[in-house]
Amino acid sequence: MLDKRPVVLTLIIVDERLREIDMGEWELKKISEIPFNDYVKDPIKHHPPGGETMESVVNRVMDFLNFIKGINEKHVIAVSHWHPITTIVALITGLPLSNIYRLHLDTGSVTAINLDHNYVVFINLSPPLRILRSLGFSDNEIMNVCNNWGLIL
Repeated sequence: MLDKRPVVLTLIIVDERLREIDMGEWELKKISEIPFNDYVKDPIKHHPPGGETMESVVNRVMDFLNFIKGINEKHVIAVSHWHPITTIVALITGLPLSNIYRLHLDTGSVTAINLDHNYVVFINLSPPLRILRSLGFSDNEIMNVCNNWGLIL
């Protein structure tokens, strides 16, 4: 019988290190109004004026990853935005940071990373639960696999 008791989250932390990149003078502007093509080709060289540099994003997401490694929790769910997620994936896989725009992430997708062994388990699973449920997996089975693999979702 399926256990229908709610899952209780013991700790929720809002962490500014996972915020989206500060686009400075480009905030709220249309892509056609800014030199976005240069930025996409190399976000290290062409960061937004008055905004955040790639180095700043790297520093804060690395600080977050080190924090996660140090809290002695086997499973952590971190919710973030495109730029921090792709930066983490690039750092773990060795993808040059200037190439992060070659990664595609759908809104609401899930990327799983195993920090114990520094590898990406999957990227851009979207929408994850709908896909897994359509394949016949129950929520408990999905969570059990994630727990066994030591995933960050």
